[in-house]
Amino acid sequence: MTIPARTPSSHARLQGLAVALGALLLAAGASAPLTAAESEIPLKNADFEGGDRSTGTNPKVTGNVANGWSDNSDWADVKVEYAQDGDKPHGGKAAQRITVSKVGGGAVQMVQTVSLKKGKSYSFSAWLKGKPGAQVGLFLRRVDPYTYYGTTKASVTEDWKQHKVDATVTEDADVLVMIVLESPADIVIDDVRLVER
Repeated sequence: MTIPARTPSSHARLQGLAVALGALLLAAGASAPLTAAESEIPLKNADFEGGDRSTGTNPKVTGNVANGWSDNSDWADVKVEYAQDGDKPHGGKAAQRITVSKVGGGAVQMVQTVSLKKGKSYSFSAWLKGKPGAQVGLFLRRVDPYTYYGTTKASVTEDWKQHKVDATVTEDADVLVMIVLESPADIVIDDVRLVER
């Protein structure tokens, strides 16, 4: 009696295809697909395509920041210019350029507020490029009182690279998703993402 060789189930073949597709998308610069235990927390204008608005009349902070985002640097001794950048964005037609020419004290902070849940873990990621060696902080910080749930410093290169910070939130809170520059730099940011795990 001959026993037929086992063949993979259609479920296993589909899983294999999904893994292969995910690897292909990552190699092409796409974000990793979510697992069943993850969910995306929508950020306003996460791809920086939705237009921009003036930063106001503060001479230290000039240009246009993407809709849905705010500059939070008016307290600091900085000089920063924001601009929409259409020269080879990571995805779509535009990205956000941040050019910092002076940091005498404090930091440049581009922020957005989200509501996060106690006991949940989050991953905040951003695609960055710019003048090599520039250091960019990715922070998740409670609005008030200040509590840092997660911080990382990313070194940018001339090519797009995804950077991320992981954090666990210890109470229901309004949290700032922050892009932070503490020294002169010229960077471009695109396709940010916040995932709950």
